[in-house]
Amino acid sequence: MSSIYLRVKRIRTTYFVEAQPTDTVTQLKTKIAHIAGGGRTEKELKLSVVATATGGVPVKEGTPKEYTTLDDNAVLEQIGFQDDSELFVTYWLPETSKWEDVDVPPFEALEDDASAAGGSGAGDKEKVDEKGKGRAR
Repeated sequence: MSSIYLRVKRIRTTYFVEAQPTDTVTQLKTKIAHIAGGGRTEKELKLSVVATATGGVPVKEGTPKEYTTLDDNAVLEQIGFQDDSELFVTYWLPETSKWEDVDVPPFEALEDDASAAGGSGAGDKEKVDEKGKGRAR
């Protein structure tokens, strides 16, 4: 059976995790805990996905997102995970005895990314040198 690759997000960090479709959520949490470091165990991690509207239609862009927590015993292929599926990880906060909220800010392009895509910004004033390596000022 071939591996699947998942995007696991927390705040401004995205982990790319290789898993087997036959892995359980607990096994995936163990991998994430190891990758993320910080001395956390799988019991201190909660995995969630964006909840979908009735009929499996994704929530509209721009509306507040709701998240569904994954059952630790669920098998990834039975949940329907495929390559590039997106999950969210949150930590248990012992000082408050609560789980942290999912907090992943929307993507913001860097100035150079925006100017390369034809956007405007400070990067537009810079010229690319003749060989396309680096920037001339």
